Amino acid sequence: MKIVGIEVYGFGKFQSLELGNLSQEIQVFYGQNEAGKSTLMSFITHILFGFPTKQQPEQRYIPKQSDRYGGRLTILTEEYGTLTVERLPGKAVGDVVIIMPDGSVKNEEFLERLLRGMDKQFFQNIYSFNVHGLQGIHRIGPDDLGRFLFSSGAVGTDALLTINRELDKELEALFKPSGRKPLLNTELTHLKENHQKVQKLQEKNQTYHSLINQKELIEKQLGAIEQNIKSLEQEMRQCEQLNSIKPLIIERSAISKQLTELPPSKPFPTDGLKRLENFLSQLYPYKTQLKSSLNKKEEIEKQKKEIIVDELILQYEEEINELYDARKEYQKLHHQIADLENKHKQITEEILDKKYSIHTNASDQDIMKMDTSISQKEAVKRVSGNLEVLSQQKLTLDTSFNQAKEELEECDHKLTIYQKELLDKEQRNQLEHQIQVFKNASSDQNTRLNLSKSIESIEGKIKRFEESNKKSNKKLLNIFILIDMLLVILSVYYFLNTEWISALIPLGFIIFFVLIYIVQHKSGTNIAVIELKEEKKELQAKLNSQEIELVSISQSAYEEAQILIAKDQQYRQLFELEKARKLQLEKAYNRVVTQFESWEKNFYETKRKMGQICKEYQVSESNEQLMDVFHYIEQLKEKIRIKMEFLNQISSTNMQKEEYEQRVRKLAEICNIRIDNRDTLELVEKLSGKWKMESLHSSHLTTVTTKLTEINEQLSLLQLEVDYLKTKIDELYEIANVKNEEEFRKKAKIEAEVVLLQERLGLINNQLESYPFGMKQFNEQLDFEAMIFELDQKIVKNKTEQTHLFDQLSEVNIRKEELEEGGVYSEIFHEFQLKKSNFNEQAKDWAVLAVAKDLLNQTIEQYRDVRLPNLIKSAEHFLRILSEDRYVRILTPKDDEGFIVERNDGVRFSPRELSQATSEALYVAIRFALAEATHRNDHFPFIIDDSFVNFDEVRLRHVVKTLREISKEHQILFFTCHEHIIKLFNDTECINL
Repeated sequence: MKIVGIEVYGFGKFQSLELGNLSQEIQVFYGQNEAGKSTLMSFITHILFGFPTKQQPEQRYIPKQSDRYGGRLTILTEEYGTLTVERLPGKAVGDVVIIMPDGSVKNEEFLERLLRGMDKQFFQNIYSFNVHGLQGIHRIGPDDLGRFLFSSGAVGTDALLTINRELDKELEALFKPSGRKPLLNTELTHLKENHQKVQKLQEKNQTYHSLINQKELIEKQLGAIEQNIKSLEQEMRQCEQLNSIKPLIIERSAISKQLTELPPSKPFPTDGLKRLENFLSQLYPYKTQLKSSLNKKEEIEKQKKEIIVDELILQYEEEINELYDARKEYQKLHHQIADLENKHKQITEEILDKKYSIHTNASDQDIMKMDTSISQKEAVKRVSGNLEVLSQQKLTLDTSFNQAKEELEECDHKLTIYQKELLDKEQRNQLEHQIQVFKNASSDQNTRLNLSKSIESIEGKIKRFEESNKKSNKKLLNIFILIDMLLVILSVYYFLNTEWISALIPLGFIIFFVLIYIVQHKSGTNIAVIELKEEKKELQAKLNSQEIELVSISQSAYEEAQILIAKDQQYRQLFELEKARKLQLEKAYNRVVTQFESWEKNFYETKRKMGQICKEYQVSESNEQLMDVFHYIEQLKEKIRIKMEFLNQISSTNMQKEEYEQRVRKLAEICNIRIDNRDTLELVEKLSGKWKMESLHSSHLTTVTTKLTEINEQLSLLQLEVDYLKTKIDELYEIANVKNEEEFRKKAKIEAEVVLLQERLGLINNQLESYPFGMKQFNEQLDFEAMIFELDQKIVKNKTEQTHLFDQLSEVNIRKEELEEGGVYSEIFHEFQLKKSNFNEQAKDWAVLAVAKDLLNQTIEQYRDVRLPNLIKSAEHFLRILSEDRYVRILTPKDDEGFIVERNDGVRFSPRELSQATSEALYVAIRFALAEATHRNDHFPFIIDDSFVNFDEVRLRHVVKTLREISKEHQILFFTCHEHIIKLFNDTECINL
């Protein structure tokens, strides 16, 4: 499976992003920080495996500036061909649609089948890794590094190591055989303590029940007193409230009396005074505005009579503005014509220069007819390429011919020299005999010397052995003396205590140790010395019997003979090698001659084709740079086309310029503007200025007319407002039954005082109604303060009795607590049963964890025995490439220690002995091998995020070499922010984000 296209509708910072024609082998995505590399990686996994839900902590990358969310991937598969996977928001992980090559649509189930059942976590563990995964090795201790690599080799991460550690921690947190802090150990201790408490409380249960009954009786009495106190306090609160409302009732009577004494204020309009003042405050400004508007009307009518407008030029407003706006275009036309004429001249000169470069006098029409098609270009390219190849072949053949000739001559010369240096057979045999005689005599002398050295060595051993025996015997003697002293002390102790038999036993041991020492001393010393002395006698006898022959030749003669034999042997080998080399050189010489003949045939045929092409292009046949000629012809045709276009543009631009000038002069005549010899742009400025002036006059007249209309409408409205307000004031006087403003204000004052008193009276009534006891229970004759004092005395008496009962209850509780000793029997018994049940449940949890750990260990063992060997073999291959054949083997782990890596010199290293870079290289090799072992028939793409920043330049090149090898089976999507890394890839393999 390979990703050949990415289209992002909306995802994080990307909107409407489309990346097509991705490389099926290695595709590098380069970008600085925050360029969107991580966003694009997440987009690929989200489209394949679904968007994260809101409950998941993983980032969802919802776009901030777009409503579209999602996108699609174009995937190339071996089984189905090219298909499209599109995912949009919908259900929990989004709605996915797969469009097949035939146009049919598939659903999520087909995508799961296409991904072979992989989920996102499994895909990221196997096919996606970054620098944090490699640098995670730093967080592992030296003893756990091997197990970390093994776990990563199993599932792509350190999952097995993490799970195994978590299980160990949880098991130890629950129970340790000799522990005290683990949960089960603590619960077991508490369970034993509770059991002892239950047994003690069973003995005191009878006394405890009598105290319980006494306690219940006192609590009932306290309840009755508490209820009585509450009743008295409620009655006292009622009296306090009745006493507090007495001033309100007195004030209510006074207000009622005032209301009866005031003169009548009805009829009077509601809010009459406020309404009157409102009408008056509006009436005075309206009168002032009415007078001011009349003055303005006279001034505006005077201005209108003074304005005069020329209507003729205003009729051509649109055309004048159009010509004025087009004046810049008219100026541009002037510049365009000059620019086009310059370009036409320049392109003409360039055409002449290129014709001169290829030495042709062909006309423009002839050049346009020349064949520059793709087929003709290929033909020219073949002829030009053949000429270049034949030239190179000629140089190579000349060099090869001269080299072969020189080597043959040199070989003959060497054979002559070697043959002169060889010895004849008789001389060689005589020298070999002399060497053999000297070797035999030297061998006998060496044997005698070795025997003398052996005798001296044995004598030294005898001397060292005797000294060692003396030290050993002395040390053994001290030990025996110490043991005997202890046994003597023990015997004296038993003797003093009249234990005769016990006193004799240590004495027997003393005799036993003395005998052992004597036997050991004699046997150790005699056997060793005797054996060494016997061996010395034998060697001395051999030395005396050895006879040395007299050497018949001297040492210098022997060395000279050896030199002559070695020199002769060397020249013989050189002679044979040179003979074999001469045969090879003769074959090479003949092969070069044959190649010369073939070259001449190809050269004349290519020359003939070149002549035909030169004739067609009207150039000299001596011009061998055919491809340059072809490119010049192509460029000439293009420049001739451009030259014709310039001529057409110059003609068209001149017509536009003349049309504009005619329109300006015609309009100037209509508007009575003198033309004379004025420039066209000057006439346009004159027309525009005159129109603007008349436009201002017309606009001013319109404004004055509008103002006059508005002031008339304003006068009408103001008069209506004044009449309306006067009518409303008269209505208020009529309702209040008064004639003027002064009488109205007096009556309004009386009405305000009545309203104020009525409001206070209503407030008092509302306060009295809010009391819960109401007015029915109020009696002015009662002394509420005396009643409050009497109730307070009763409450104090009840509280005193309550305190006495509390003291009795405390005494009963103390005696009860003494019997409980930390808890009531039923509670302690219930607590004991509850802790017992909890202990059983926790013990079950411990058993489940123990079984899980055992199953995990069995899984690891099965993986180590079945899958790991194949994975190790593949990982070794990648490690060789990454380390430049420095590390050649990975030994399968036998226990939890982890992998052992072997260097090319045979030295082996445990994981903790490797450098950080080598550990990361081992990790990368295992990850690549794991992908091959996991889905051998399904080649999913690798997604790698800057995982090689710790590698030096040499190792980086080997990493790229490894990636290229893997890319033959798996597509590589590599994300990086380092510029020096992308230089190791081709430009066609890189996309700059």
